[in-house]
Amino acid sequence: MSDQELVTINKEQWERHLTDLVAISNAVWGVKDELKPLDNAINNHSHNVGKWLGAINDTISAGFAAVVAEIAKLNMLPPPQHKPLEVKFMFVVKDDNPDVNFAVVTGDVTDAEGNTIPDAQVDLAVASTDDSVVAVTFDPSTKSGSVHFGNPGTATVTATASSGGALLGSGAADFTVTVGDPAAISGISLSFDGLTEQP
Repeated sequence: MSDQELVTINKEQWERHLTDLVAISNAVWGVKDELKPLDNAINNHSHNVGKWLGAINDTISAGFAAVVAEIAKLNMLPPPQHKPLEVKFMFVVKDDNPDVNFAVVTGDVTDAEGNTIPDAQVDLAVASTDDSVVAVTFDPSTKSGSVHFGNPGTATVTATASSGGALLGSGAADFTVTVGDPAAISGISLSFDGLTEQP
């Protein structure tokens, strides 16, 4: 049997097939026409996206340039000033407490950049806000001294370190001086209910 087969169609069948083929062809062209606006929209959208991205990039670049220009106009703040160091302590003692020795201990002396200055000349002083409560004796050459406690009350003993008249730092101790332990009595007597003392 042959692989080829002869098919015979009459004129009416051929015209019907031809009509069907034309209809299919027209339908394909119709689909193409319907897809054309979508294709145009995609192409136009891509074109617009490119324009938008270009505009955004230009805007960002201009914004950064404006920020840089404004920063260049700013007056930079001066470097932070180092505040003098202050340290405080609190002590409660009785007024009959014996005198107490003390020493002033200083840390490293640094310049404005934070670099240590070896063997820097520093002037030390120690004073009390009320000598009647806490009296101070201090020898700067030995960085030591003593305190004497007097009347009950409060006083602050402050040690200061300076150089060339400029205060570098301070340390303070607050004292509350209270009455001491019983040591004397002004008198003593006896009193009895209902009885009168006879001379």
